[in-house]
Amino acid sequence: MFKPKFKKIKYFGREQSGGQVNGQQGFLLTELIVAVFIFSIVMTISVGSLVVALDANKKAQSLKSVLNNLNVVLDTMTKALAVGTLYQCGELSSTPPTPTDCPISPGGIGGGDSQINFLFNEDLGGDDLSNDVITYKFNDNGAGNGFIERSLSLNGGADTILPVPMTAPEVDITDMKFYVTGSTPVNVNGEPSGNYEQPKVLIVIKGNALAGPRNAPTEFTVQTLVSQRVPDFE
Repeated sequence: MFKPKFKKIKYFGREQSGGQVNGQQGFLLTELIVAVFIFSIVMTISVGSLVVALDANKKAQSLKSVLNNLNVVLDTMTKALAVGTLYQCGELSSTPPTPTDCPISPGGIGGGDSQINFLFNEDLGGDDLSNDVITYKFNDNGAGNGFIERSLSLNGGADTILPVPMTAPEVDITDMKFYVTGSTPVNVNGEPSGNYEQPKVLIVIKGNALAGPRNAPTEFTVQTLVSQRVPDFE
């Protein structure tokens, strides 16, 4: 019967039995170091790729959450504006509001305002004869996290509801503009005003979606146009 032949191999100055004639048994120290080094490189690359994938997923989920929140806010604002009347840009000067345009400036730069007021067509304060006014406004609180707020002036200004935020903390609104055209009624004090344009409001919102300390904020711009549903040709 064939029997393999063994030879003495020196490891670190000692003789040990092992290995075969055509090769040595086990790994040398250099081979172990090289194997561990290669394994470390592979693991480092794999962990780095996993962290990048997790950050990208978190960023995508954050942007989706922000856009969903903005979609709800814009839907609420546009539905209220569509059934409202007497659009007034800027600070509320009277109740009911005095219709005031704030169109886009020539060249598309400037114009507009960060606040809009309008007369709501439903009774909000419990008095059917009162003028209830809704105000939407961009609030830059100076803390690096702007938001959209809503306030109410009820019963002809006798009662007010303090502003409340409409956007989530994850949404950083950096700018919001309302551009109003055609707000002046067709007839003012029984005389034709010369304005036969149906009132419209263009809303432009700019902001950042926050996605954790490792990810840079994702910038976004959202805009929508709403037209007054109440006919303005009497």
